[in-house]
Amino acid sequence: MRKSYDTFKNVFDSLSMRSSFFGKLRVLTLRKRWHMLVGEAISRRSRIHDYRNGVLYVAVTEGLWAYEISLHKKALKERLNEELGAQIIKSIRVIIEPTHNTEESDEKQV
Repeated sequence: MRKSYDTFKNVFDSLSMRSSFFGKLRVLTLRKRWHMLVGEAISRRSRIHDYRNGVLYVAVTEGLWAYEISLHKKALKERLNEELGAQIIKSIRVIIEPTHNTEESDEKQV
């Protein structure tokens, strides 16, 4: 049984590196662990918005949080790629969505 799991994992890893669809699927799984990856303060004011062509788009509630994330982009990218087990995220871009409610967004994602 273990061998089948390893095979599926290897196939999924390979697909996520070559296919934008599987890469996006893999990155978007980070939404459920966002609060653990970025910390409580940032996670309450931000969320993973999208992933396209190696770019992770993070939505924040205001410019202050965009600045905070920009200060830690390199470390955040490294942490997220480590969590993913591959260098899938090439860069992070922050967008401001003052009307989004991260708690409401989290409930929709579950």
